Amino acid sequence: MKLLQSSFQLLLLTTTTLLPPVVFGLSTPAPPSPPQQQRKKVRLVQGANSLIEALIVEEECFTTTNGAREFEDACAPNIVYEDCYEPQPIVGSADVGKHLLGKIEQRQGKGKFRLDKISDGKIACGFAWTWTCGEEEGLRGTTFVELNEDG
Repeated sequence: MKLLQSSFQLLLLTTTTLLPPVVFGLSTPAPPSPPQQQRKKVRLVQGANSLIEALIVEEECFTTTNGAREFEDACAPNIVYEDCYEPQPIVGSADVGKHLLGKIEQRQGKGKFRLDKISDGKIACGFAWTWTCGEEEGLRGTTFVELNEDG
């Protein structure tokens, strides 16, 4: 079984019912930042589903600033992130990180992103999610994730 580190390659394609869809793709790992700026964790995952589950459940990538940074760090420099509420795809890990941080700032204290179901894919997976606020459920969507050839 091949284990992947957090700087591996990823392609995420998202379709969503009511929340912005996300498409992110990873290619070759970016060169490491200087030690004082480096924040990447070494994360061993066994495929697309493990990566996504870690980013959403453990890191809370759609609701916390640290989680958004972890999401950015998991992306390749040439990621393409599609948000149905944006006129054009967002290209590049730094711009995706800025976009996620802006969304988090807008939604601060207005709920959480819940992972409802996830498929068992190693190279690709899909997941269903719900935006929640306390006991209330709101927006729902689905996302498709696919690792690139560098996996």
